[in-house]
Amino acid sequence: MDWTDLTAAAGIAPGTNRTVAGVTIFNDGGTFHACETRCPHMGHPMAKGTIRDGVITCAWHRWDFDLAHGGCYRGGTDDLRVYPLRIADGRVWIERAALAIDLADRARRLRESLLIGDTYLQAKELARLVAAGVSAAAALAVLAEHGFRHSIGTHRNGTAALELQVLLDAAHLAAFVPADDLVQALMLGLRHVGANTGERPVIEPLPGAPAEARLAALFATYVLTPSALGLERILLTLAGDAAALERTVLAAATMPFLIDRPGVLDAVATWCEAGAVIGAEFEASRHAVLAWTLGEGRPTPDADASEAMAWLEAAAGQLADPTLGSGTRTITAETVAELLTEPRIATAFTRLLGWLTEGVAWNALLDALSLTFARRLARLQPGNGGLWGSAAEGVNLCRAVRRIGGCAGGRYRVQALFTLVFHLHRTRWLPSPAAENTRPEARDWAGYATAFAALDAKDARRHALATLAHESDRTAATGRWLTPMLHEDLDRVQLHLLSAIIEEMRHQHEWQPYLAGTIGWVLDAKNARTTQAATRFGRSFAGAPSEHPAS
Repeated sequence: MDWTDLTAAAGIAPGTNRTVAGVTIFNDGGTFHACETRCPHMGHPMAKGTIRDGVITCAWHRWDFDLAHGGCYRGGTDDLRVYPLRIADGRVWIERAALAIDLADRARRLRESLLIGDTYLQAKELARLVAAGVSAAAALAVLAEHGFRHSIGTHRNGTAALELQVLLDAAHLAAFVPADDLVQALMLGLRHVGANTGERPVIEPLPGAPAEARLAALFATYVLTPSALGLERILLTLAGDAAALERTVLAAATMPFLIDRPGVLDAVATWCEAGAVIGAEFEASRHAVLAWTLGEGRPTPDADASEAMAWLEAAAGQLADPTLGSGTRTITAETVAELLTEPRIATAFTRLLGWLTEGVAWNALLDALSLTFARRLARLQPGNGGLWGSAAEGVNLCRAVRRIGGCAGGRYRVQALFTLVFHLHRTRWLPSPAAENTRPEARDWAGYATAFAALDAKDARRHALATLAHESDRTAATGRWLTPMLHEDLDRVQLHLLSAIIEEMRHQHEWQPYLAGTIGWVLDAKNARTTQAATRFGRSFAGAPSEHPAS
């Protein structure tokens, strides 16, 4: 065996212990033992434990571990890691191979902590994996598969896609924060999937080799008359042909029938991202998650949705033009915002089609729509009565459409723009967009952190906007902006928005509304734990109409 010399045996008297190089060595009446330094339960130092009959008892929760093999006799099933040891030439030697970190065991313990649903155990195991050098992507694979099994046991519907997306969002944000905050970022996503799981039979692809056209037609049928199992089997059957798979999914997801279900586009974007980020080990699971979303039943559409569906059906021939959206003309957010003045959704759609026909580029329209949504978000003030979610959804949808556009081009990405305009028009009661002040007074990151801690949204915005504008390293600056927010208990929608905003800001010259709106929302949610927010909201109704938070 290959051994490592740790310390002199004479330095550890009977009844005492010593911790060296991450190993705690005990001298139990002349018999030496070696184990990991912290209790596998909650991390209490094993050096504080007591030994009796070769069993060490942790001083905190009284868990017992056999020092011969590490087996746990009380508490949970986590065993103590013990190391082969020998005394030679008056020195304590540890088998070198035993010191290697067993990553498979660490991943298993993370899965167990997720199953138990104990946030502290989850943080411990995740931190130990990260400390062992496991990448965020590798940890994400463990979390995503558990989340999928959790969805089997609790909800086989669109919630599964939302939970998968929040894990992807957490991993996305983790790339912008210091290594010390990696666990914190991942925990924000993990807490949405850590619970009991379920089992189900293995779902197989369809037998034979059905033609793509046949499968695509059936796929659309099972979206219109929902069958999640039918959709899943078709996806698994098409899995060997990535292009055919994407065409089938995007053709169904952009059907007029789904115009009032923007969550479908978000789920498709999640499906695309999970395939790229998590990889082959999650392939079958991601298809099931998408099938559960597309296979949900839907209520009868309202008047606006019915009008939009009828318009899209009538314009199907024009929307199928492969050159639509391939022009080079630009368009401003101010021009796009004029769609809010149209009284009917059909008129707004006609105007959008006109821009595309006249050569306005798809990406230019998407950028303008994204900025319009961001300006709305930035105009909201703390204590607005809960308008944040409706305002944020537009930015999230833009990110989804951008991801779908990267997945496949053509008419699908053009048709996705109409979903964005439908959402813009449907939420026209939100504050009208306006350009953000792009030259705030000079501030700094320390002031931002102080204002954030003090719940001063106005000052936090000034500090962050001015400082980020002068940073040459935008990635590092984004991390400084994110850090205070990632230390809050962000909900799923807030985490999703932060991830979307980072992506959207890369495409925009005027990035300030994205940042400002998010700071306002997170601080408003943080301050909502007190009665002050409710009081401000109530008083706003006693003022002039212009002071109403939704004006």
